[in-house]
Amino acid sequence: MPVSTNQPSFAAGELRPDLHARVDFNRWAVGLAVARNFTIRATGGAANRAGTEFLAAVHDEAHPVRLLPFVFNDDDAYVLEFGEACMRVYRDGALVVYPEGHESAGQIVVVATPFAAADLGQLKFEQSGDRVRFTHRAYPSQVLTRHDHYDWRWAVENFVPEIAAPAGVTAVPQASGSETYRYAVTFTDKDSGEESLPSAVVSVSSAVLNSTSAKITLTIPANAQASQADVYREDNGLYGWIGATETTTFVDTNIKPDTTINPPKERLPFADGNHPLCLTEHDQRMVYGGGAVKPETIEGSRVGAYSNFFTTRPQVDDDSYSYRLGRGKVYEIRHLVSLNALMALTAGSVWQITGKGGSSDTVTPLSVKARRMNNRGASHVPPLVIGETALYVQARGRTVWDLNYSLDIDGYTGNNMSVLASHLFRRRTIREWAYAEEPDSLIWTVMSDGALLTLCYLREHQVIAWTRHDTDGAFESVCTIPDGDEDAIYFVVRRTVGGVARRYVERLARRVAKPVAQAWFLDCARRFEGSALASVAVPHLAGKAVVALVDGNVVRGLTASADGVVTLPRKGDVVLVGLPIEADLETLGVNFDTRTGTVQGKKVTIPSVLLKLEETRGGWIGPGLDSGRMIEMKPKPKANAAEAPFTGDFRQAMLSGWETRGKVAVRQPDPLPFALLAVVPDVEASNG
Repeated sequence: MPVSTNQPSFAAGELRPDLHARVDFNRWAVGLAVARNFTIRATGGAANRAGTEFLAAVHDEAHPVRLLPFVFNDDDAYVLEFGEACMRVYRDGALVVYPEGHESAGQIVVVATPFAAADLGQLKFEQSGDRVRFTHRAYPSQVLTRHDHYDWRWAVENFVPEIAAPAGVTAVPQASGSETYRYAVTFTDKDSGEESLPSAVVSVSSAVLNSTSAKITLTIPANAQASQADVYREDNGLYGWIGATETTTFVDTNIKPDTTINPPKERLPFADGNHPLCLTEHDQRMVYGGGAVKPETIEGSRVGAYSNFFTTRPQVDDDSYSYRLGRGKVYEIRHLVSLNALMALTAGSVWQITGKGGSSDTVTPLSVKARRMNNRGASHVPPLVIGETALYVQARGRTVWDLNYSLDIDGYTGNNMSVLASHLFRRRTIREWAYAEEPDSLIWTVMSDGALLTLCYLREHQVIAWTRHDTDGAFESVCTIPDGDEDAIYFVVRRTVGGVARRYVERLARRVAKPVAQAWFLDCARRFEGSALASVAVPHLAGKAVVALVDGNVVRGLTASADGVVTLPRKGDVVLVGLPIEADLETLGVNFDTRTGTVQGKKVTIPSVLLKLEETRGGWIGPGLDSGRMIEMKPKPKANAAEAPFTGDFRQAMLSGWETRGKVAVRQPDPLPFALLAVVPDVEASNG
């Protein structure tokens, strides 16, 4: 009598081979032996990944390229293509060009940058509004500012206030005398509220000040950018605040200086080649770390003034601060991450930096406390922040850890997120990654050998699932930006076309299952719409073997000509042409008790299997990808009659012999949707 077993989820993803026998392990029941070109959904189901849309060849194909996001808000986002000393801009899936009326109207925007292609891998960045700050050990900090879609400007970051100090301040006494009074004046920027450096000290001799017959009048030059001028007077070696004016004059009537409020004192932490390696925005400060000269030191700006690292004497809470981590081994700070606390990830450890009151206390110059959370260092791959959790790549590049707040220790701890799929990281490292929150909370991970992995990460629902992907080429870069109700994923892919290595920017298509004619399950593809199209042109795939989806029907055996023309054997109105994707899924087997004990080690056969499908068309099934007994699940549709995707329970007979594995494998070789929610095999076990 067959036994029906149920695998209702694939929430553990592909598991390493030495776990395939661990039937006692709770993740085994929702794991897979193979998950290739499938992604695991947030609900635990599996769907073959969508294909990619060809956008453009990169500007300089001879050098590596890195894609970075620029997100002003969810409705205003760009992808920046960085190459050898150049940058291009993508918006809504297309390269930005100069508008009509511009002297370069219609031409692609190419912006010169200070960065060599060889240095792009360790470039760190932090966006604040229309500005992005960039750091790298080999360069002074740079700022990229967007002025328009086509107008992007670079500048070396100037770590002084944008508003200049007052110049030409004068002081005139009402009555002469032998008392010496010294003043300093600052401006306050009307837009940012930032205070300038003080003016040169103005000395004046006067009678002893009083409010009637011995006043001193200061004249301050006008500044249209200033909202006010603040006046400080020297008192026993300290300058204290005596008042402010919104006009060009200020009268001192023997006002007592408030020495708890002082003019800013210049501090330039990044002078003399101390270029910072990393940065983050935290608690209304810009915080830098990993300087070339002081690699273990963090530098926090003044509150609300991200380029201002000045201080006062005595210090106050909103002054800038400088703090060195530890006094033992000197590990460079590679990343700063803003969670509830400030986290510093060094080459050899992870630190939590807070005020002295604990994890929720703000860091100030007068209150700072650093605690080492672990001794697992980080690689140069920037961490990902997902909610109040951070994920980072360990120093050697093959292990992923998360960081979560623990009330028990009032600090951050974490777990190894890659240990169950460590075979996917063997002999290669993580090169880049990017997080797409919608639709399925996926982390797209580019490996050093050009492979692509995805991690479905919903820790609160115990969905932590790795899968692997391949294409006719090598993935080199990835980034994500918001795009309507989903996140768009952009790649740089190196492909060989006509015997020449090409680098293309491609965008992952939205996963559409119906109507089938709108499905996009081909890589590096282009779609054409018209009336009775007999041929289409894909010059970026010249000479390549391609596959087409013509009005929802699969057409194989095509080759793009030397100039990229593909002649169709049947005409169509909606034609998708690109490189094929083969998607594979294989279960770990079955586990249940028989009358004579566990089924493990016994020969079993699976005469039929029930698949719970969602919007699926086509596919093959068998007792193992390498079994040689894979059969097509459904007859091919009739010509010019695109079959609608199927949703529901689908029972299929299998060519299963007697063996000890009890696996079920599915394959989708066609550019069609396949989504599997559960597998219910009917299993017969031998008595031996």
